[in-house]
Amino acid sequence: MDSNVYVFIMAGGGGSRFWPLSKKVKPKQFLSITQDGESMIQMTAKRAGLFTKNKVYVLTNKIYEQIVKEHLGDMNLILEPVARNTAAPIGLAACYVLKQNKDAVMMVLPSDHVILNTKEFKDTFDEAISLAQSRKCLVTVGIKPEYPHTGYGYIKTADFINSNSYVVEKFVEKPNYEVAKEYVDSGKYLWNSGMFVWRADVILSAIKECMPALYEKLMLINDSIGTPNERQVIDEYFPNLESQSIDFGVMEKAKDVCVVKAQNIGWNDVGSLKDWGDNFEGDANNNVNIGNGTLLNTTNTLCVSNGEIPTFVVGMDNVVVVNTGKEVLVCNKDKSQDVKLLVEELKRQHRDDLL
Repeated sequence: MDSNVYVFIMAGGGGSRFWPLSKKVKPKQFLSITQDGESMIQMTAKRAGLFTKNKVYVLTNKIYEQIVKEHLGDMNLILEPVARNTAAPIGLAACYVLKQNKDAVMMVLPSDHVILNTKEFKDTFDEAISLAQSRKCLVTVGIKPEYPHTGYGYIKTADFINSNSYVVEKFVEKPNYEVAKEYVDSGKYLWNSGMFVWRADVILSAIKECMPALYEKLMLINDSIGTPNERQVIDEYFPNLESQSIDFGVMEKAKDVCVVKAQNIGWNDVGSLKDWGDNFEGDANNNVNIGNGTLLNTTNTLCVSNGEIPTFVVGMDNVVVVNTGKEVLVCNKDKSQDVKLLVEELKRQHRDDLL
């Protein structure tokens, strides 16, 4: 294991596409996708342990402190007083780690992805770590597209570096189907996995260049790290930091960005209830039935019934049905990502009791 490697698990998201299973008090990363009940954040922490034993940190909102401890036990936590997307907490994490090790390399992993093939995952990130150390560039991990997915961002590769590593030409946001098909057919594009590797000093320099206002305020927090005033200063300055993703704020603007093409790691970002259900074994009719539901003449359906009132589904195909005992959601599987729009509507209606 490389003594300079630190792993940061991003676990501050609300998982609105998973409503009503995912709510503010228990978002997506704390749900299970296995029959034995292991949560996604627990699986992520196990993968982090492939690279370092005691240098794994969880970046999360302070409202999730207790539930993170319930799932992971005694873990290093960096607590955000409010949600500020990903650029701000990643910058704060870089400040923390540079206080300990000027040569620190950061692996940044979402807490809610599925990785089926551990060996290939380890090989991919070993290559990414080596590239980040030798070239001192920002490294992202790309996934070879399996089909023209319109829900993912894409990375266009440029010059070949070595092995599975390339210079990034550009990042492209979620395309329509026709454009996505062109990307896949060209062989030059990869899905953007949202997993990163870089030296801590390199990402801070990139934030300084691409997001100078964020960098300036991070430096005010940086001076307090390790002092008795650390928590007070973070609570004061962090809510005023720019709320922007690391992709938009830095990766799309930075000068030296590379990508390692993942080698059959079995990746899925579990971006919707449909994707979550696909991880469970279905019956002969391709139905996944969790809880006290009864399905009749129904196919290709995910039914989750956790409330005291049972759920009955008759004559349906390709739907998601969720009954929590307080809310009932019914949607077409192919529209399950639009659950996020429903959550936004509930917010506009000030239905905080449902969120």
